[in-house]
Formats: sequence, C-alpha cells, structure tokens
Amino acid sequence: MLRKLSLYFWALLFAFLACFFFSSSTSPLYPHTNIDLINLDSNFFLYEANVWNHGGTPYVDFFDHKGLFHIAIDAIGLRLGGRYGVFSLQILAGFLGLIFLFKAIRLLSSEEKGWIIFGGIAYFAMYTISPCGNTEGEWMLPWVSAGFYYLVKGMKTSSLWDLRLGCFLAGLEVGFSLNSRPLDALWGGAMVVAYFVYYLRKKMGIELLYDALSAILGLALPFVLFLSIAYVGGYASLMLKSVFVEGLFYIREPLDSLDTWLNRGIILIVFILEFFCFRYERKKSDPLIAEFFFVASLVSALLYFVCARFYSYYWSGYTFYILNFIYALSLWTPKKLPAFSLPKKASLVLGSLITVWALTFLTLYYTCGLSNFSASNAQAIETTILNNIPETSRKEKGQVLAIDCDAGVYTVGGIISGEKYFANQSWWSLFMKDVKDSVNKDLLSSTRPSYLLVSENNPWTYDNFGEAIHQNYRSITGTKEASKGQFTIYEKI
Repeated sequence: MLRKLSLYFWALLFAFLACFFFSSSTSPLYPHTNIDLINLDSNFFLYEANVWNHGGTPYVDFFDHKGLFHIAIDAIGLRLGGRYGVFSLQILAGFLGLIFLFKAIRLLSSEEKGWIIFGGIAYFAMYTISPCGNTEGEWMLPWVSAGFYYLVKGMKTSSLWDLRLGCFLAGLEVGFSLNSRPLDALWGGAMVVAYFVYYLRKKMGIELLYDALSAILGLALPFVLFLSIAYVGGYASLMLKSVFVEGLFYIREPLDSLDTWLNRGIILIVFILEFFCFRYERKKSDPLIAEFFFVASLVSALLYFVCARFYSYYWSGYTFYILNFIYALSLWTPKKLPAFSLPKKASLVLGSLITVWALTFLTLYYTCGLSNFSASNAQAIETTILNNIPETSRKEKGQVLAIDCDAGVYTVGGIISGEKYFANQSWWSLFMKDVKDSVNKDLLSSTRPSYLLVSENNPWTYDNFGEAIHQNYRSITGTKEASKGQFTIYEKI
C-alpha cells in the first residue's frame, strides 16, 4: 500500500511542478493574460471554450480546423474555476500520464525508485519545450501512457486481457485525437502497428480478432460522444468538414523551410538515439519488447518527419520517449563502479538544470522579459485595451474584432467577437479563400464592429484587410508603443 501511495505522490508532485512553473497561460505564477508567442495556442483554446460556455455554436460562432475534445476540456475547466480550473485539469492529465509511466518503469527496471524519480524530472524537462501548457497533446498523454503500459505489461506477463486493454486504449487515443488534433493519432497507430508485429512473432491466432475489436471499440466511443453533441447542436457536417477537409489544407500549407528542417533534425536525432537503444535493449533484455519499442519509434518518426510543424506536436509522445530511454539506461550497469547509481546521478544533473531554468524563466517574466513574454507587457496591453475601448462595447457581442491578433486580447477585455473567423485571419486565408472575403464583408457592412484591434506584426494583415480598415475606421492609439507594438486599435468612422 505504501509503495503504491509513493507512486501516486511522485506522479502528483512532478505533474504539479511542471504545470506550476511552465504553464504560463494558466498557472498562478503568471496571473495575467499573457499575449505573446508562447501562449498563442492556449489563449486561442481558452477563448473558444469561453464562447462555447456562453452559448456560442462551434464552427458557426467560432472556427477552428480541429475537433472539440481539447476545447471541451477547457470549457469544463473554465466552468470549474476559470483558468485555474483548466490548470487543475492539466495537473490531473499529467498525473495520470505519469502514473502509467511509473508503473511501466516498475515493470522494466530493477532499480525502480531511482528511475521513477528520473522519469518525473524528465517529464518536467520536456514540459519546457512548450512552456504555455494547455495544448492538444497534453490531453492525449494519459491515453498514450496507459496504452503503452498495458501493452508492455501484457508482453511481460503474457496476459491476454492486458493486451486487449492496451489495444482498446490505443483505439481510444486515436478516437480522441481525431476529435482534437488528428496528427496525435499517430501514437495510437504506432501502438497498434508495433503490437501487430509482436502478434506475428508470437503467432497468437484468433487473439488478433479480439484485439482488433477492442481497438475499434475504443476508436468508436469518442466519435459517438462528439458526433452526438455536434448532431444535437446542428453542426455535425461543419465539424467533419473543418477537421477532415480544411484540416488537410492546413497540413499541406508549407512552413518556413528553417522551421521545417529544424523539426526534422530533432526527429532524426531522436530516432537515431532510439535505434541505438533498440540495439542495446535487444542484447540485454527481452528482444520482443525492444522490438516493440523500436517499431513504435519508427512509425512515429516517419509520420512526424512528414507532418511535424511545431515543437508542441511532440507532447503526446513524452512518456513514450522517457520510458524507452529509461528502459535502455536501466540495463546499463557499469562494471568498474559498483557503487555508482546512474538514476541518482542523472536525476541530480537534469534536476539541477531544470531548477535553474524554471527560476530563470520566472525571473525573466517579472523583470526584463523573454522576448514579449513579461508581466509588464501583459499589463501594458491590458491597459491599452481597457482605456481605449468602452466597457459597453467590450460587453456587447460583435462590437470588437481582432485581426491577426492573439485571441488573448478578447479575454483581457471580456470580449466575444461576432465574427466566425475571430483570429488567424491572414493565415487561414492561405488555405481557405472564403476567410478573406468573409472578414472584409464584415468590415464593410453597416453592422460592422465598432472597434478593431489590428496586428502590427503580421506582414499580410494590411494587404488582406487594409483597404476596408482605412475606408471605415480611424486609428485611436496613435503609436505602436501603446500596446508594446503588437496591435493598433481602430474606431469605426
């Protein structure tokens, strides 16, 4: 019992610390609405969830080319306690992901306590890759972590029920991903492919049918849930079009070549490390488990190499990477240093680095800032919005529209836009031609918004919407410095 409680304690501790120090969009350490590059996605999701909570219709009153799973979690979190409600759910997701990671470490490592602590520190370290928190992959992590745990457990114990549960969880992960960010479904797919290779090795006969049915059941449940919600709300066809048609347009739109190749370089380096892990694991331990990890690594690396666009995309695979590397490291026992404890040394080094970075990250926020991530930047933007847009306009739906701005500007003013394409307008215009026409039509209509917040950092903004803006609006903030150079506020003429 004490052993189990210890596992839960470490999972809760590391999940809390990671969110507390690095979830800059929801943590109490960063109480402002931070409008900057690292909080962009989280602010976007929180705004959508807020509109949904206030009776807005997804894909009608607010658009995204993703599904509703992560937005539903944010909506629940906001109802529970605003942004801190979301923060609590983030800790819960991290806790569940770490619980199953630690259980898997116990299965595979003889020096389990040291590697469990190292695994928690490694999760803390990986969390820094996407410091804002509250991204799609964070909500997928429990399913990925649990799926790998039960599949590995089934292989270690020859338990058919654990293998079926692992297949069910793999299907569930795919189902939720296809109702959120479809790319994250690669982890459920990687599990299924890796398990199929294991099945062929073991020649398990009819068992494949039961495992396949388990995976299909897991896949179907999220679709039943979200299609039912969408059907009742009258937007099922719009949801499917947004995710599976317009979402593909988004994937095909090329990124800057430097970003693309930096991502591919990271993927290649990680895969090379995983390849050497496989070679070592196969010699030192169960070759079928080593092969299972390698096949999953290969599938994920191939798909990420083609599709990965941003570093936050890797989040859903954090616990897999940690487990794979810990499995390899735990098999290494130095011969000349019998008193040497590899997990303790590794934990000390990595823990020290992350502690220094966490304190630096926090200090920068409250002093000179990290790029435009700072308390002073957030306060300046809030002051600009509240001083230049009357409360009556901020509280009336459709009176304020932000063009190419961070959706956090709506949160600062308690604003709900009346425009379906409420942010990212120029970016969306690249792969959905009706966005530009819709927004310009809105700006030229007699019922156009009374105030605009127009980005000064997007090179396409005025090319796409400048004519309508200058024809019907006048600038009232005067200088870019008023909002730290991020946007200019315009008032209807």
